[in-house]
Amino acid sequence: MNQAGTLELGRVVGGTGTINGLIYARGNKHDLDQWAALGNPGWDYLSVLPYFIKAEDYPGSLPHTECYLKPASSRLNLHILHSTTVLQKVVYSVCIPVKVLTVRARREVILSAGAVNSPKILMLSGVGDREHLRQHKIRVVTDLPGVGQNLQDHVSVYGLSWTVRKGLTNSFIDALSPLSLRRYITERQGPLATSPELVSAWVKSSEEGDPGWMDTQLFLISQTSAADKGFAYESYFKDIYGQEGFTLRPGAVRPKSRGFVALGSSDPQQPPVDPRYLSHPDDVRLLVKDES
Repeated sequence: MNQAGTLELGRVVGGTGTINGLIYARGNKHDLDQWAALGNPGWDYLSVLPYFIKAEDYPGSLPHTECYLKPASSRLNLHILHSTTVLQKVVYSVCIPVKVLTVRARREVILSAGAVNSPKILMLSGVGDREHLRQHKIRVVTDLPGVGQNLQDHVSVYGLSWTVRKGLTNSFIDALSPLSLRRYITERQGPLATSPELVSAWVKSSEEGDPGWMDTQLFLISQTSAADKGFAYESYFKDIYGQEGFTLRPGAVRPKSRGFVALGSSDPQQPPVDPRYLSHPDDVRLLVKDES
């Protein structure tokens, strides 16, 4: 209970998508239609369907750098600051060498720093709940209590595992071996060049409600949950530790639990993040049912 975990964020041009599961899936029709109904024309399923289809014509790996960045690299209004941390809006802290640069904008600033860093930057800039900002001695620019609230994230649990004879599936231990790492670095091939979660199914956990609005995604993982001693749940799978096999991992794709991003101080590197996973009893019931 009340254990803390690690939340990985992609500190790279391209964001957390660069460290995610390397999996593509179309968005659910009901979710997209709901976005449009909330006042976002052009985001309904039929409007975005042509772009889904275009993305699914996969000609092979093509880095985004080649597609988007290099063709625009000669533009005078393109400036990329790497190894930087945004302290406040249009203020950057450059890590190497260590110094602070101030960037001023004459027009609007588009803040696109993700679900965690966007509210953090707004609060450090004085946009957020008045009392929370004053608590950390930050001058209030706009009293906006909703900043940092309503954080939503899908949560999953490692479920049933079963073993198979060696060679039929992946070994996580072999995948992290020096040989596999060297092969990936030099050839971009081997087990590290792909995801172990390439098979999934979208299902509905009950017969109630719209049959087309799924609430669970089931992943079939080509390795056992006990393949790596680094996992905290070794004690649950100790009998099959190190063996090859498959694992079924259900995830709640429409969770009801809501978390928050806050400020622990005026230090931009220390924003408390609490997704409050499984704080809503319906999420617990859903995942327990998925496991049964």
